Amino acid sequence: MTSTFSYQIRILERDPSIPTVYGRIEAPHFVFYCPFCGVEHKHGYSSPEDLCHRAAHCKNPESPFIETGYYLELLRNRPFS
Repeated sequence: MTSTFSYQIRILERDPSIPTVYGRIEAPHFVFYCPFCGVEHKHGYSSPEDLCHRAAHCKNPESPFIETGYYLELLRNRPFS
């Protein structure tokens, strides 16, 4: 129960100027498609607490993710536009 609570707090404290990327779990990784690099990036994943702010893995020097990083979120939690 503690981990769920801390996860909810972290979401509430997100900086709105930092983008959120949506992806899937392919244990032991979180995987998402990067539109700036044209490839999938992977981050380690073992629990919901790993869905947090991360530094970009972008190889494209023009990617805006390099400056800000991004928040990781599961695709099933993506809001409808």
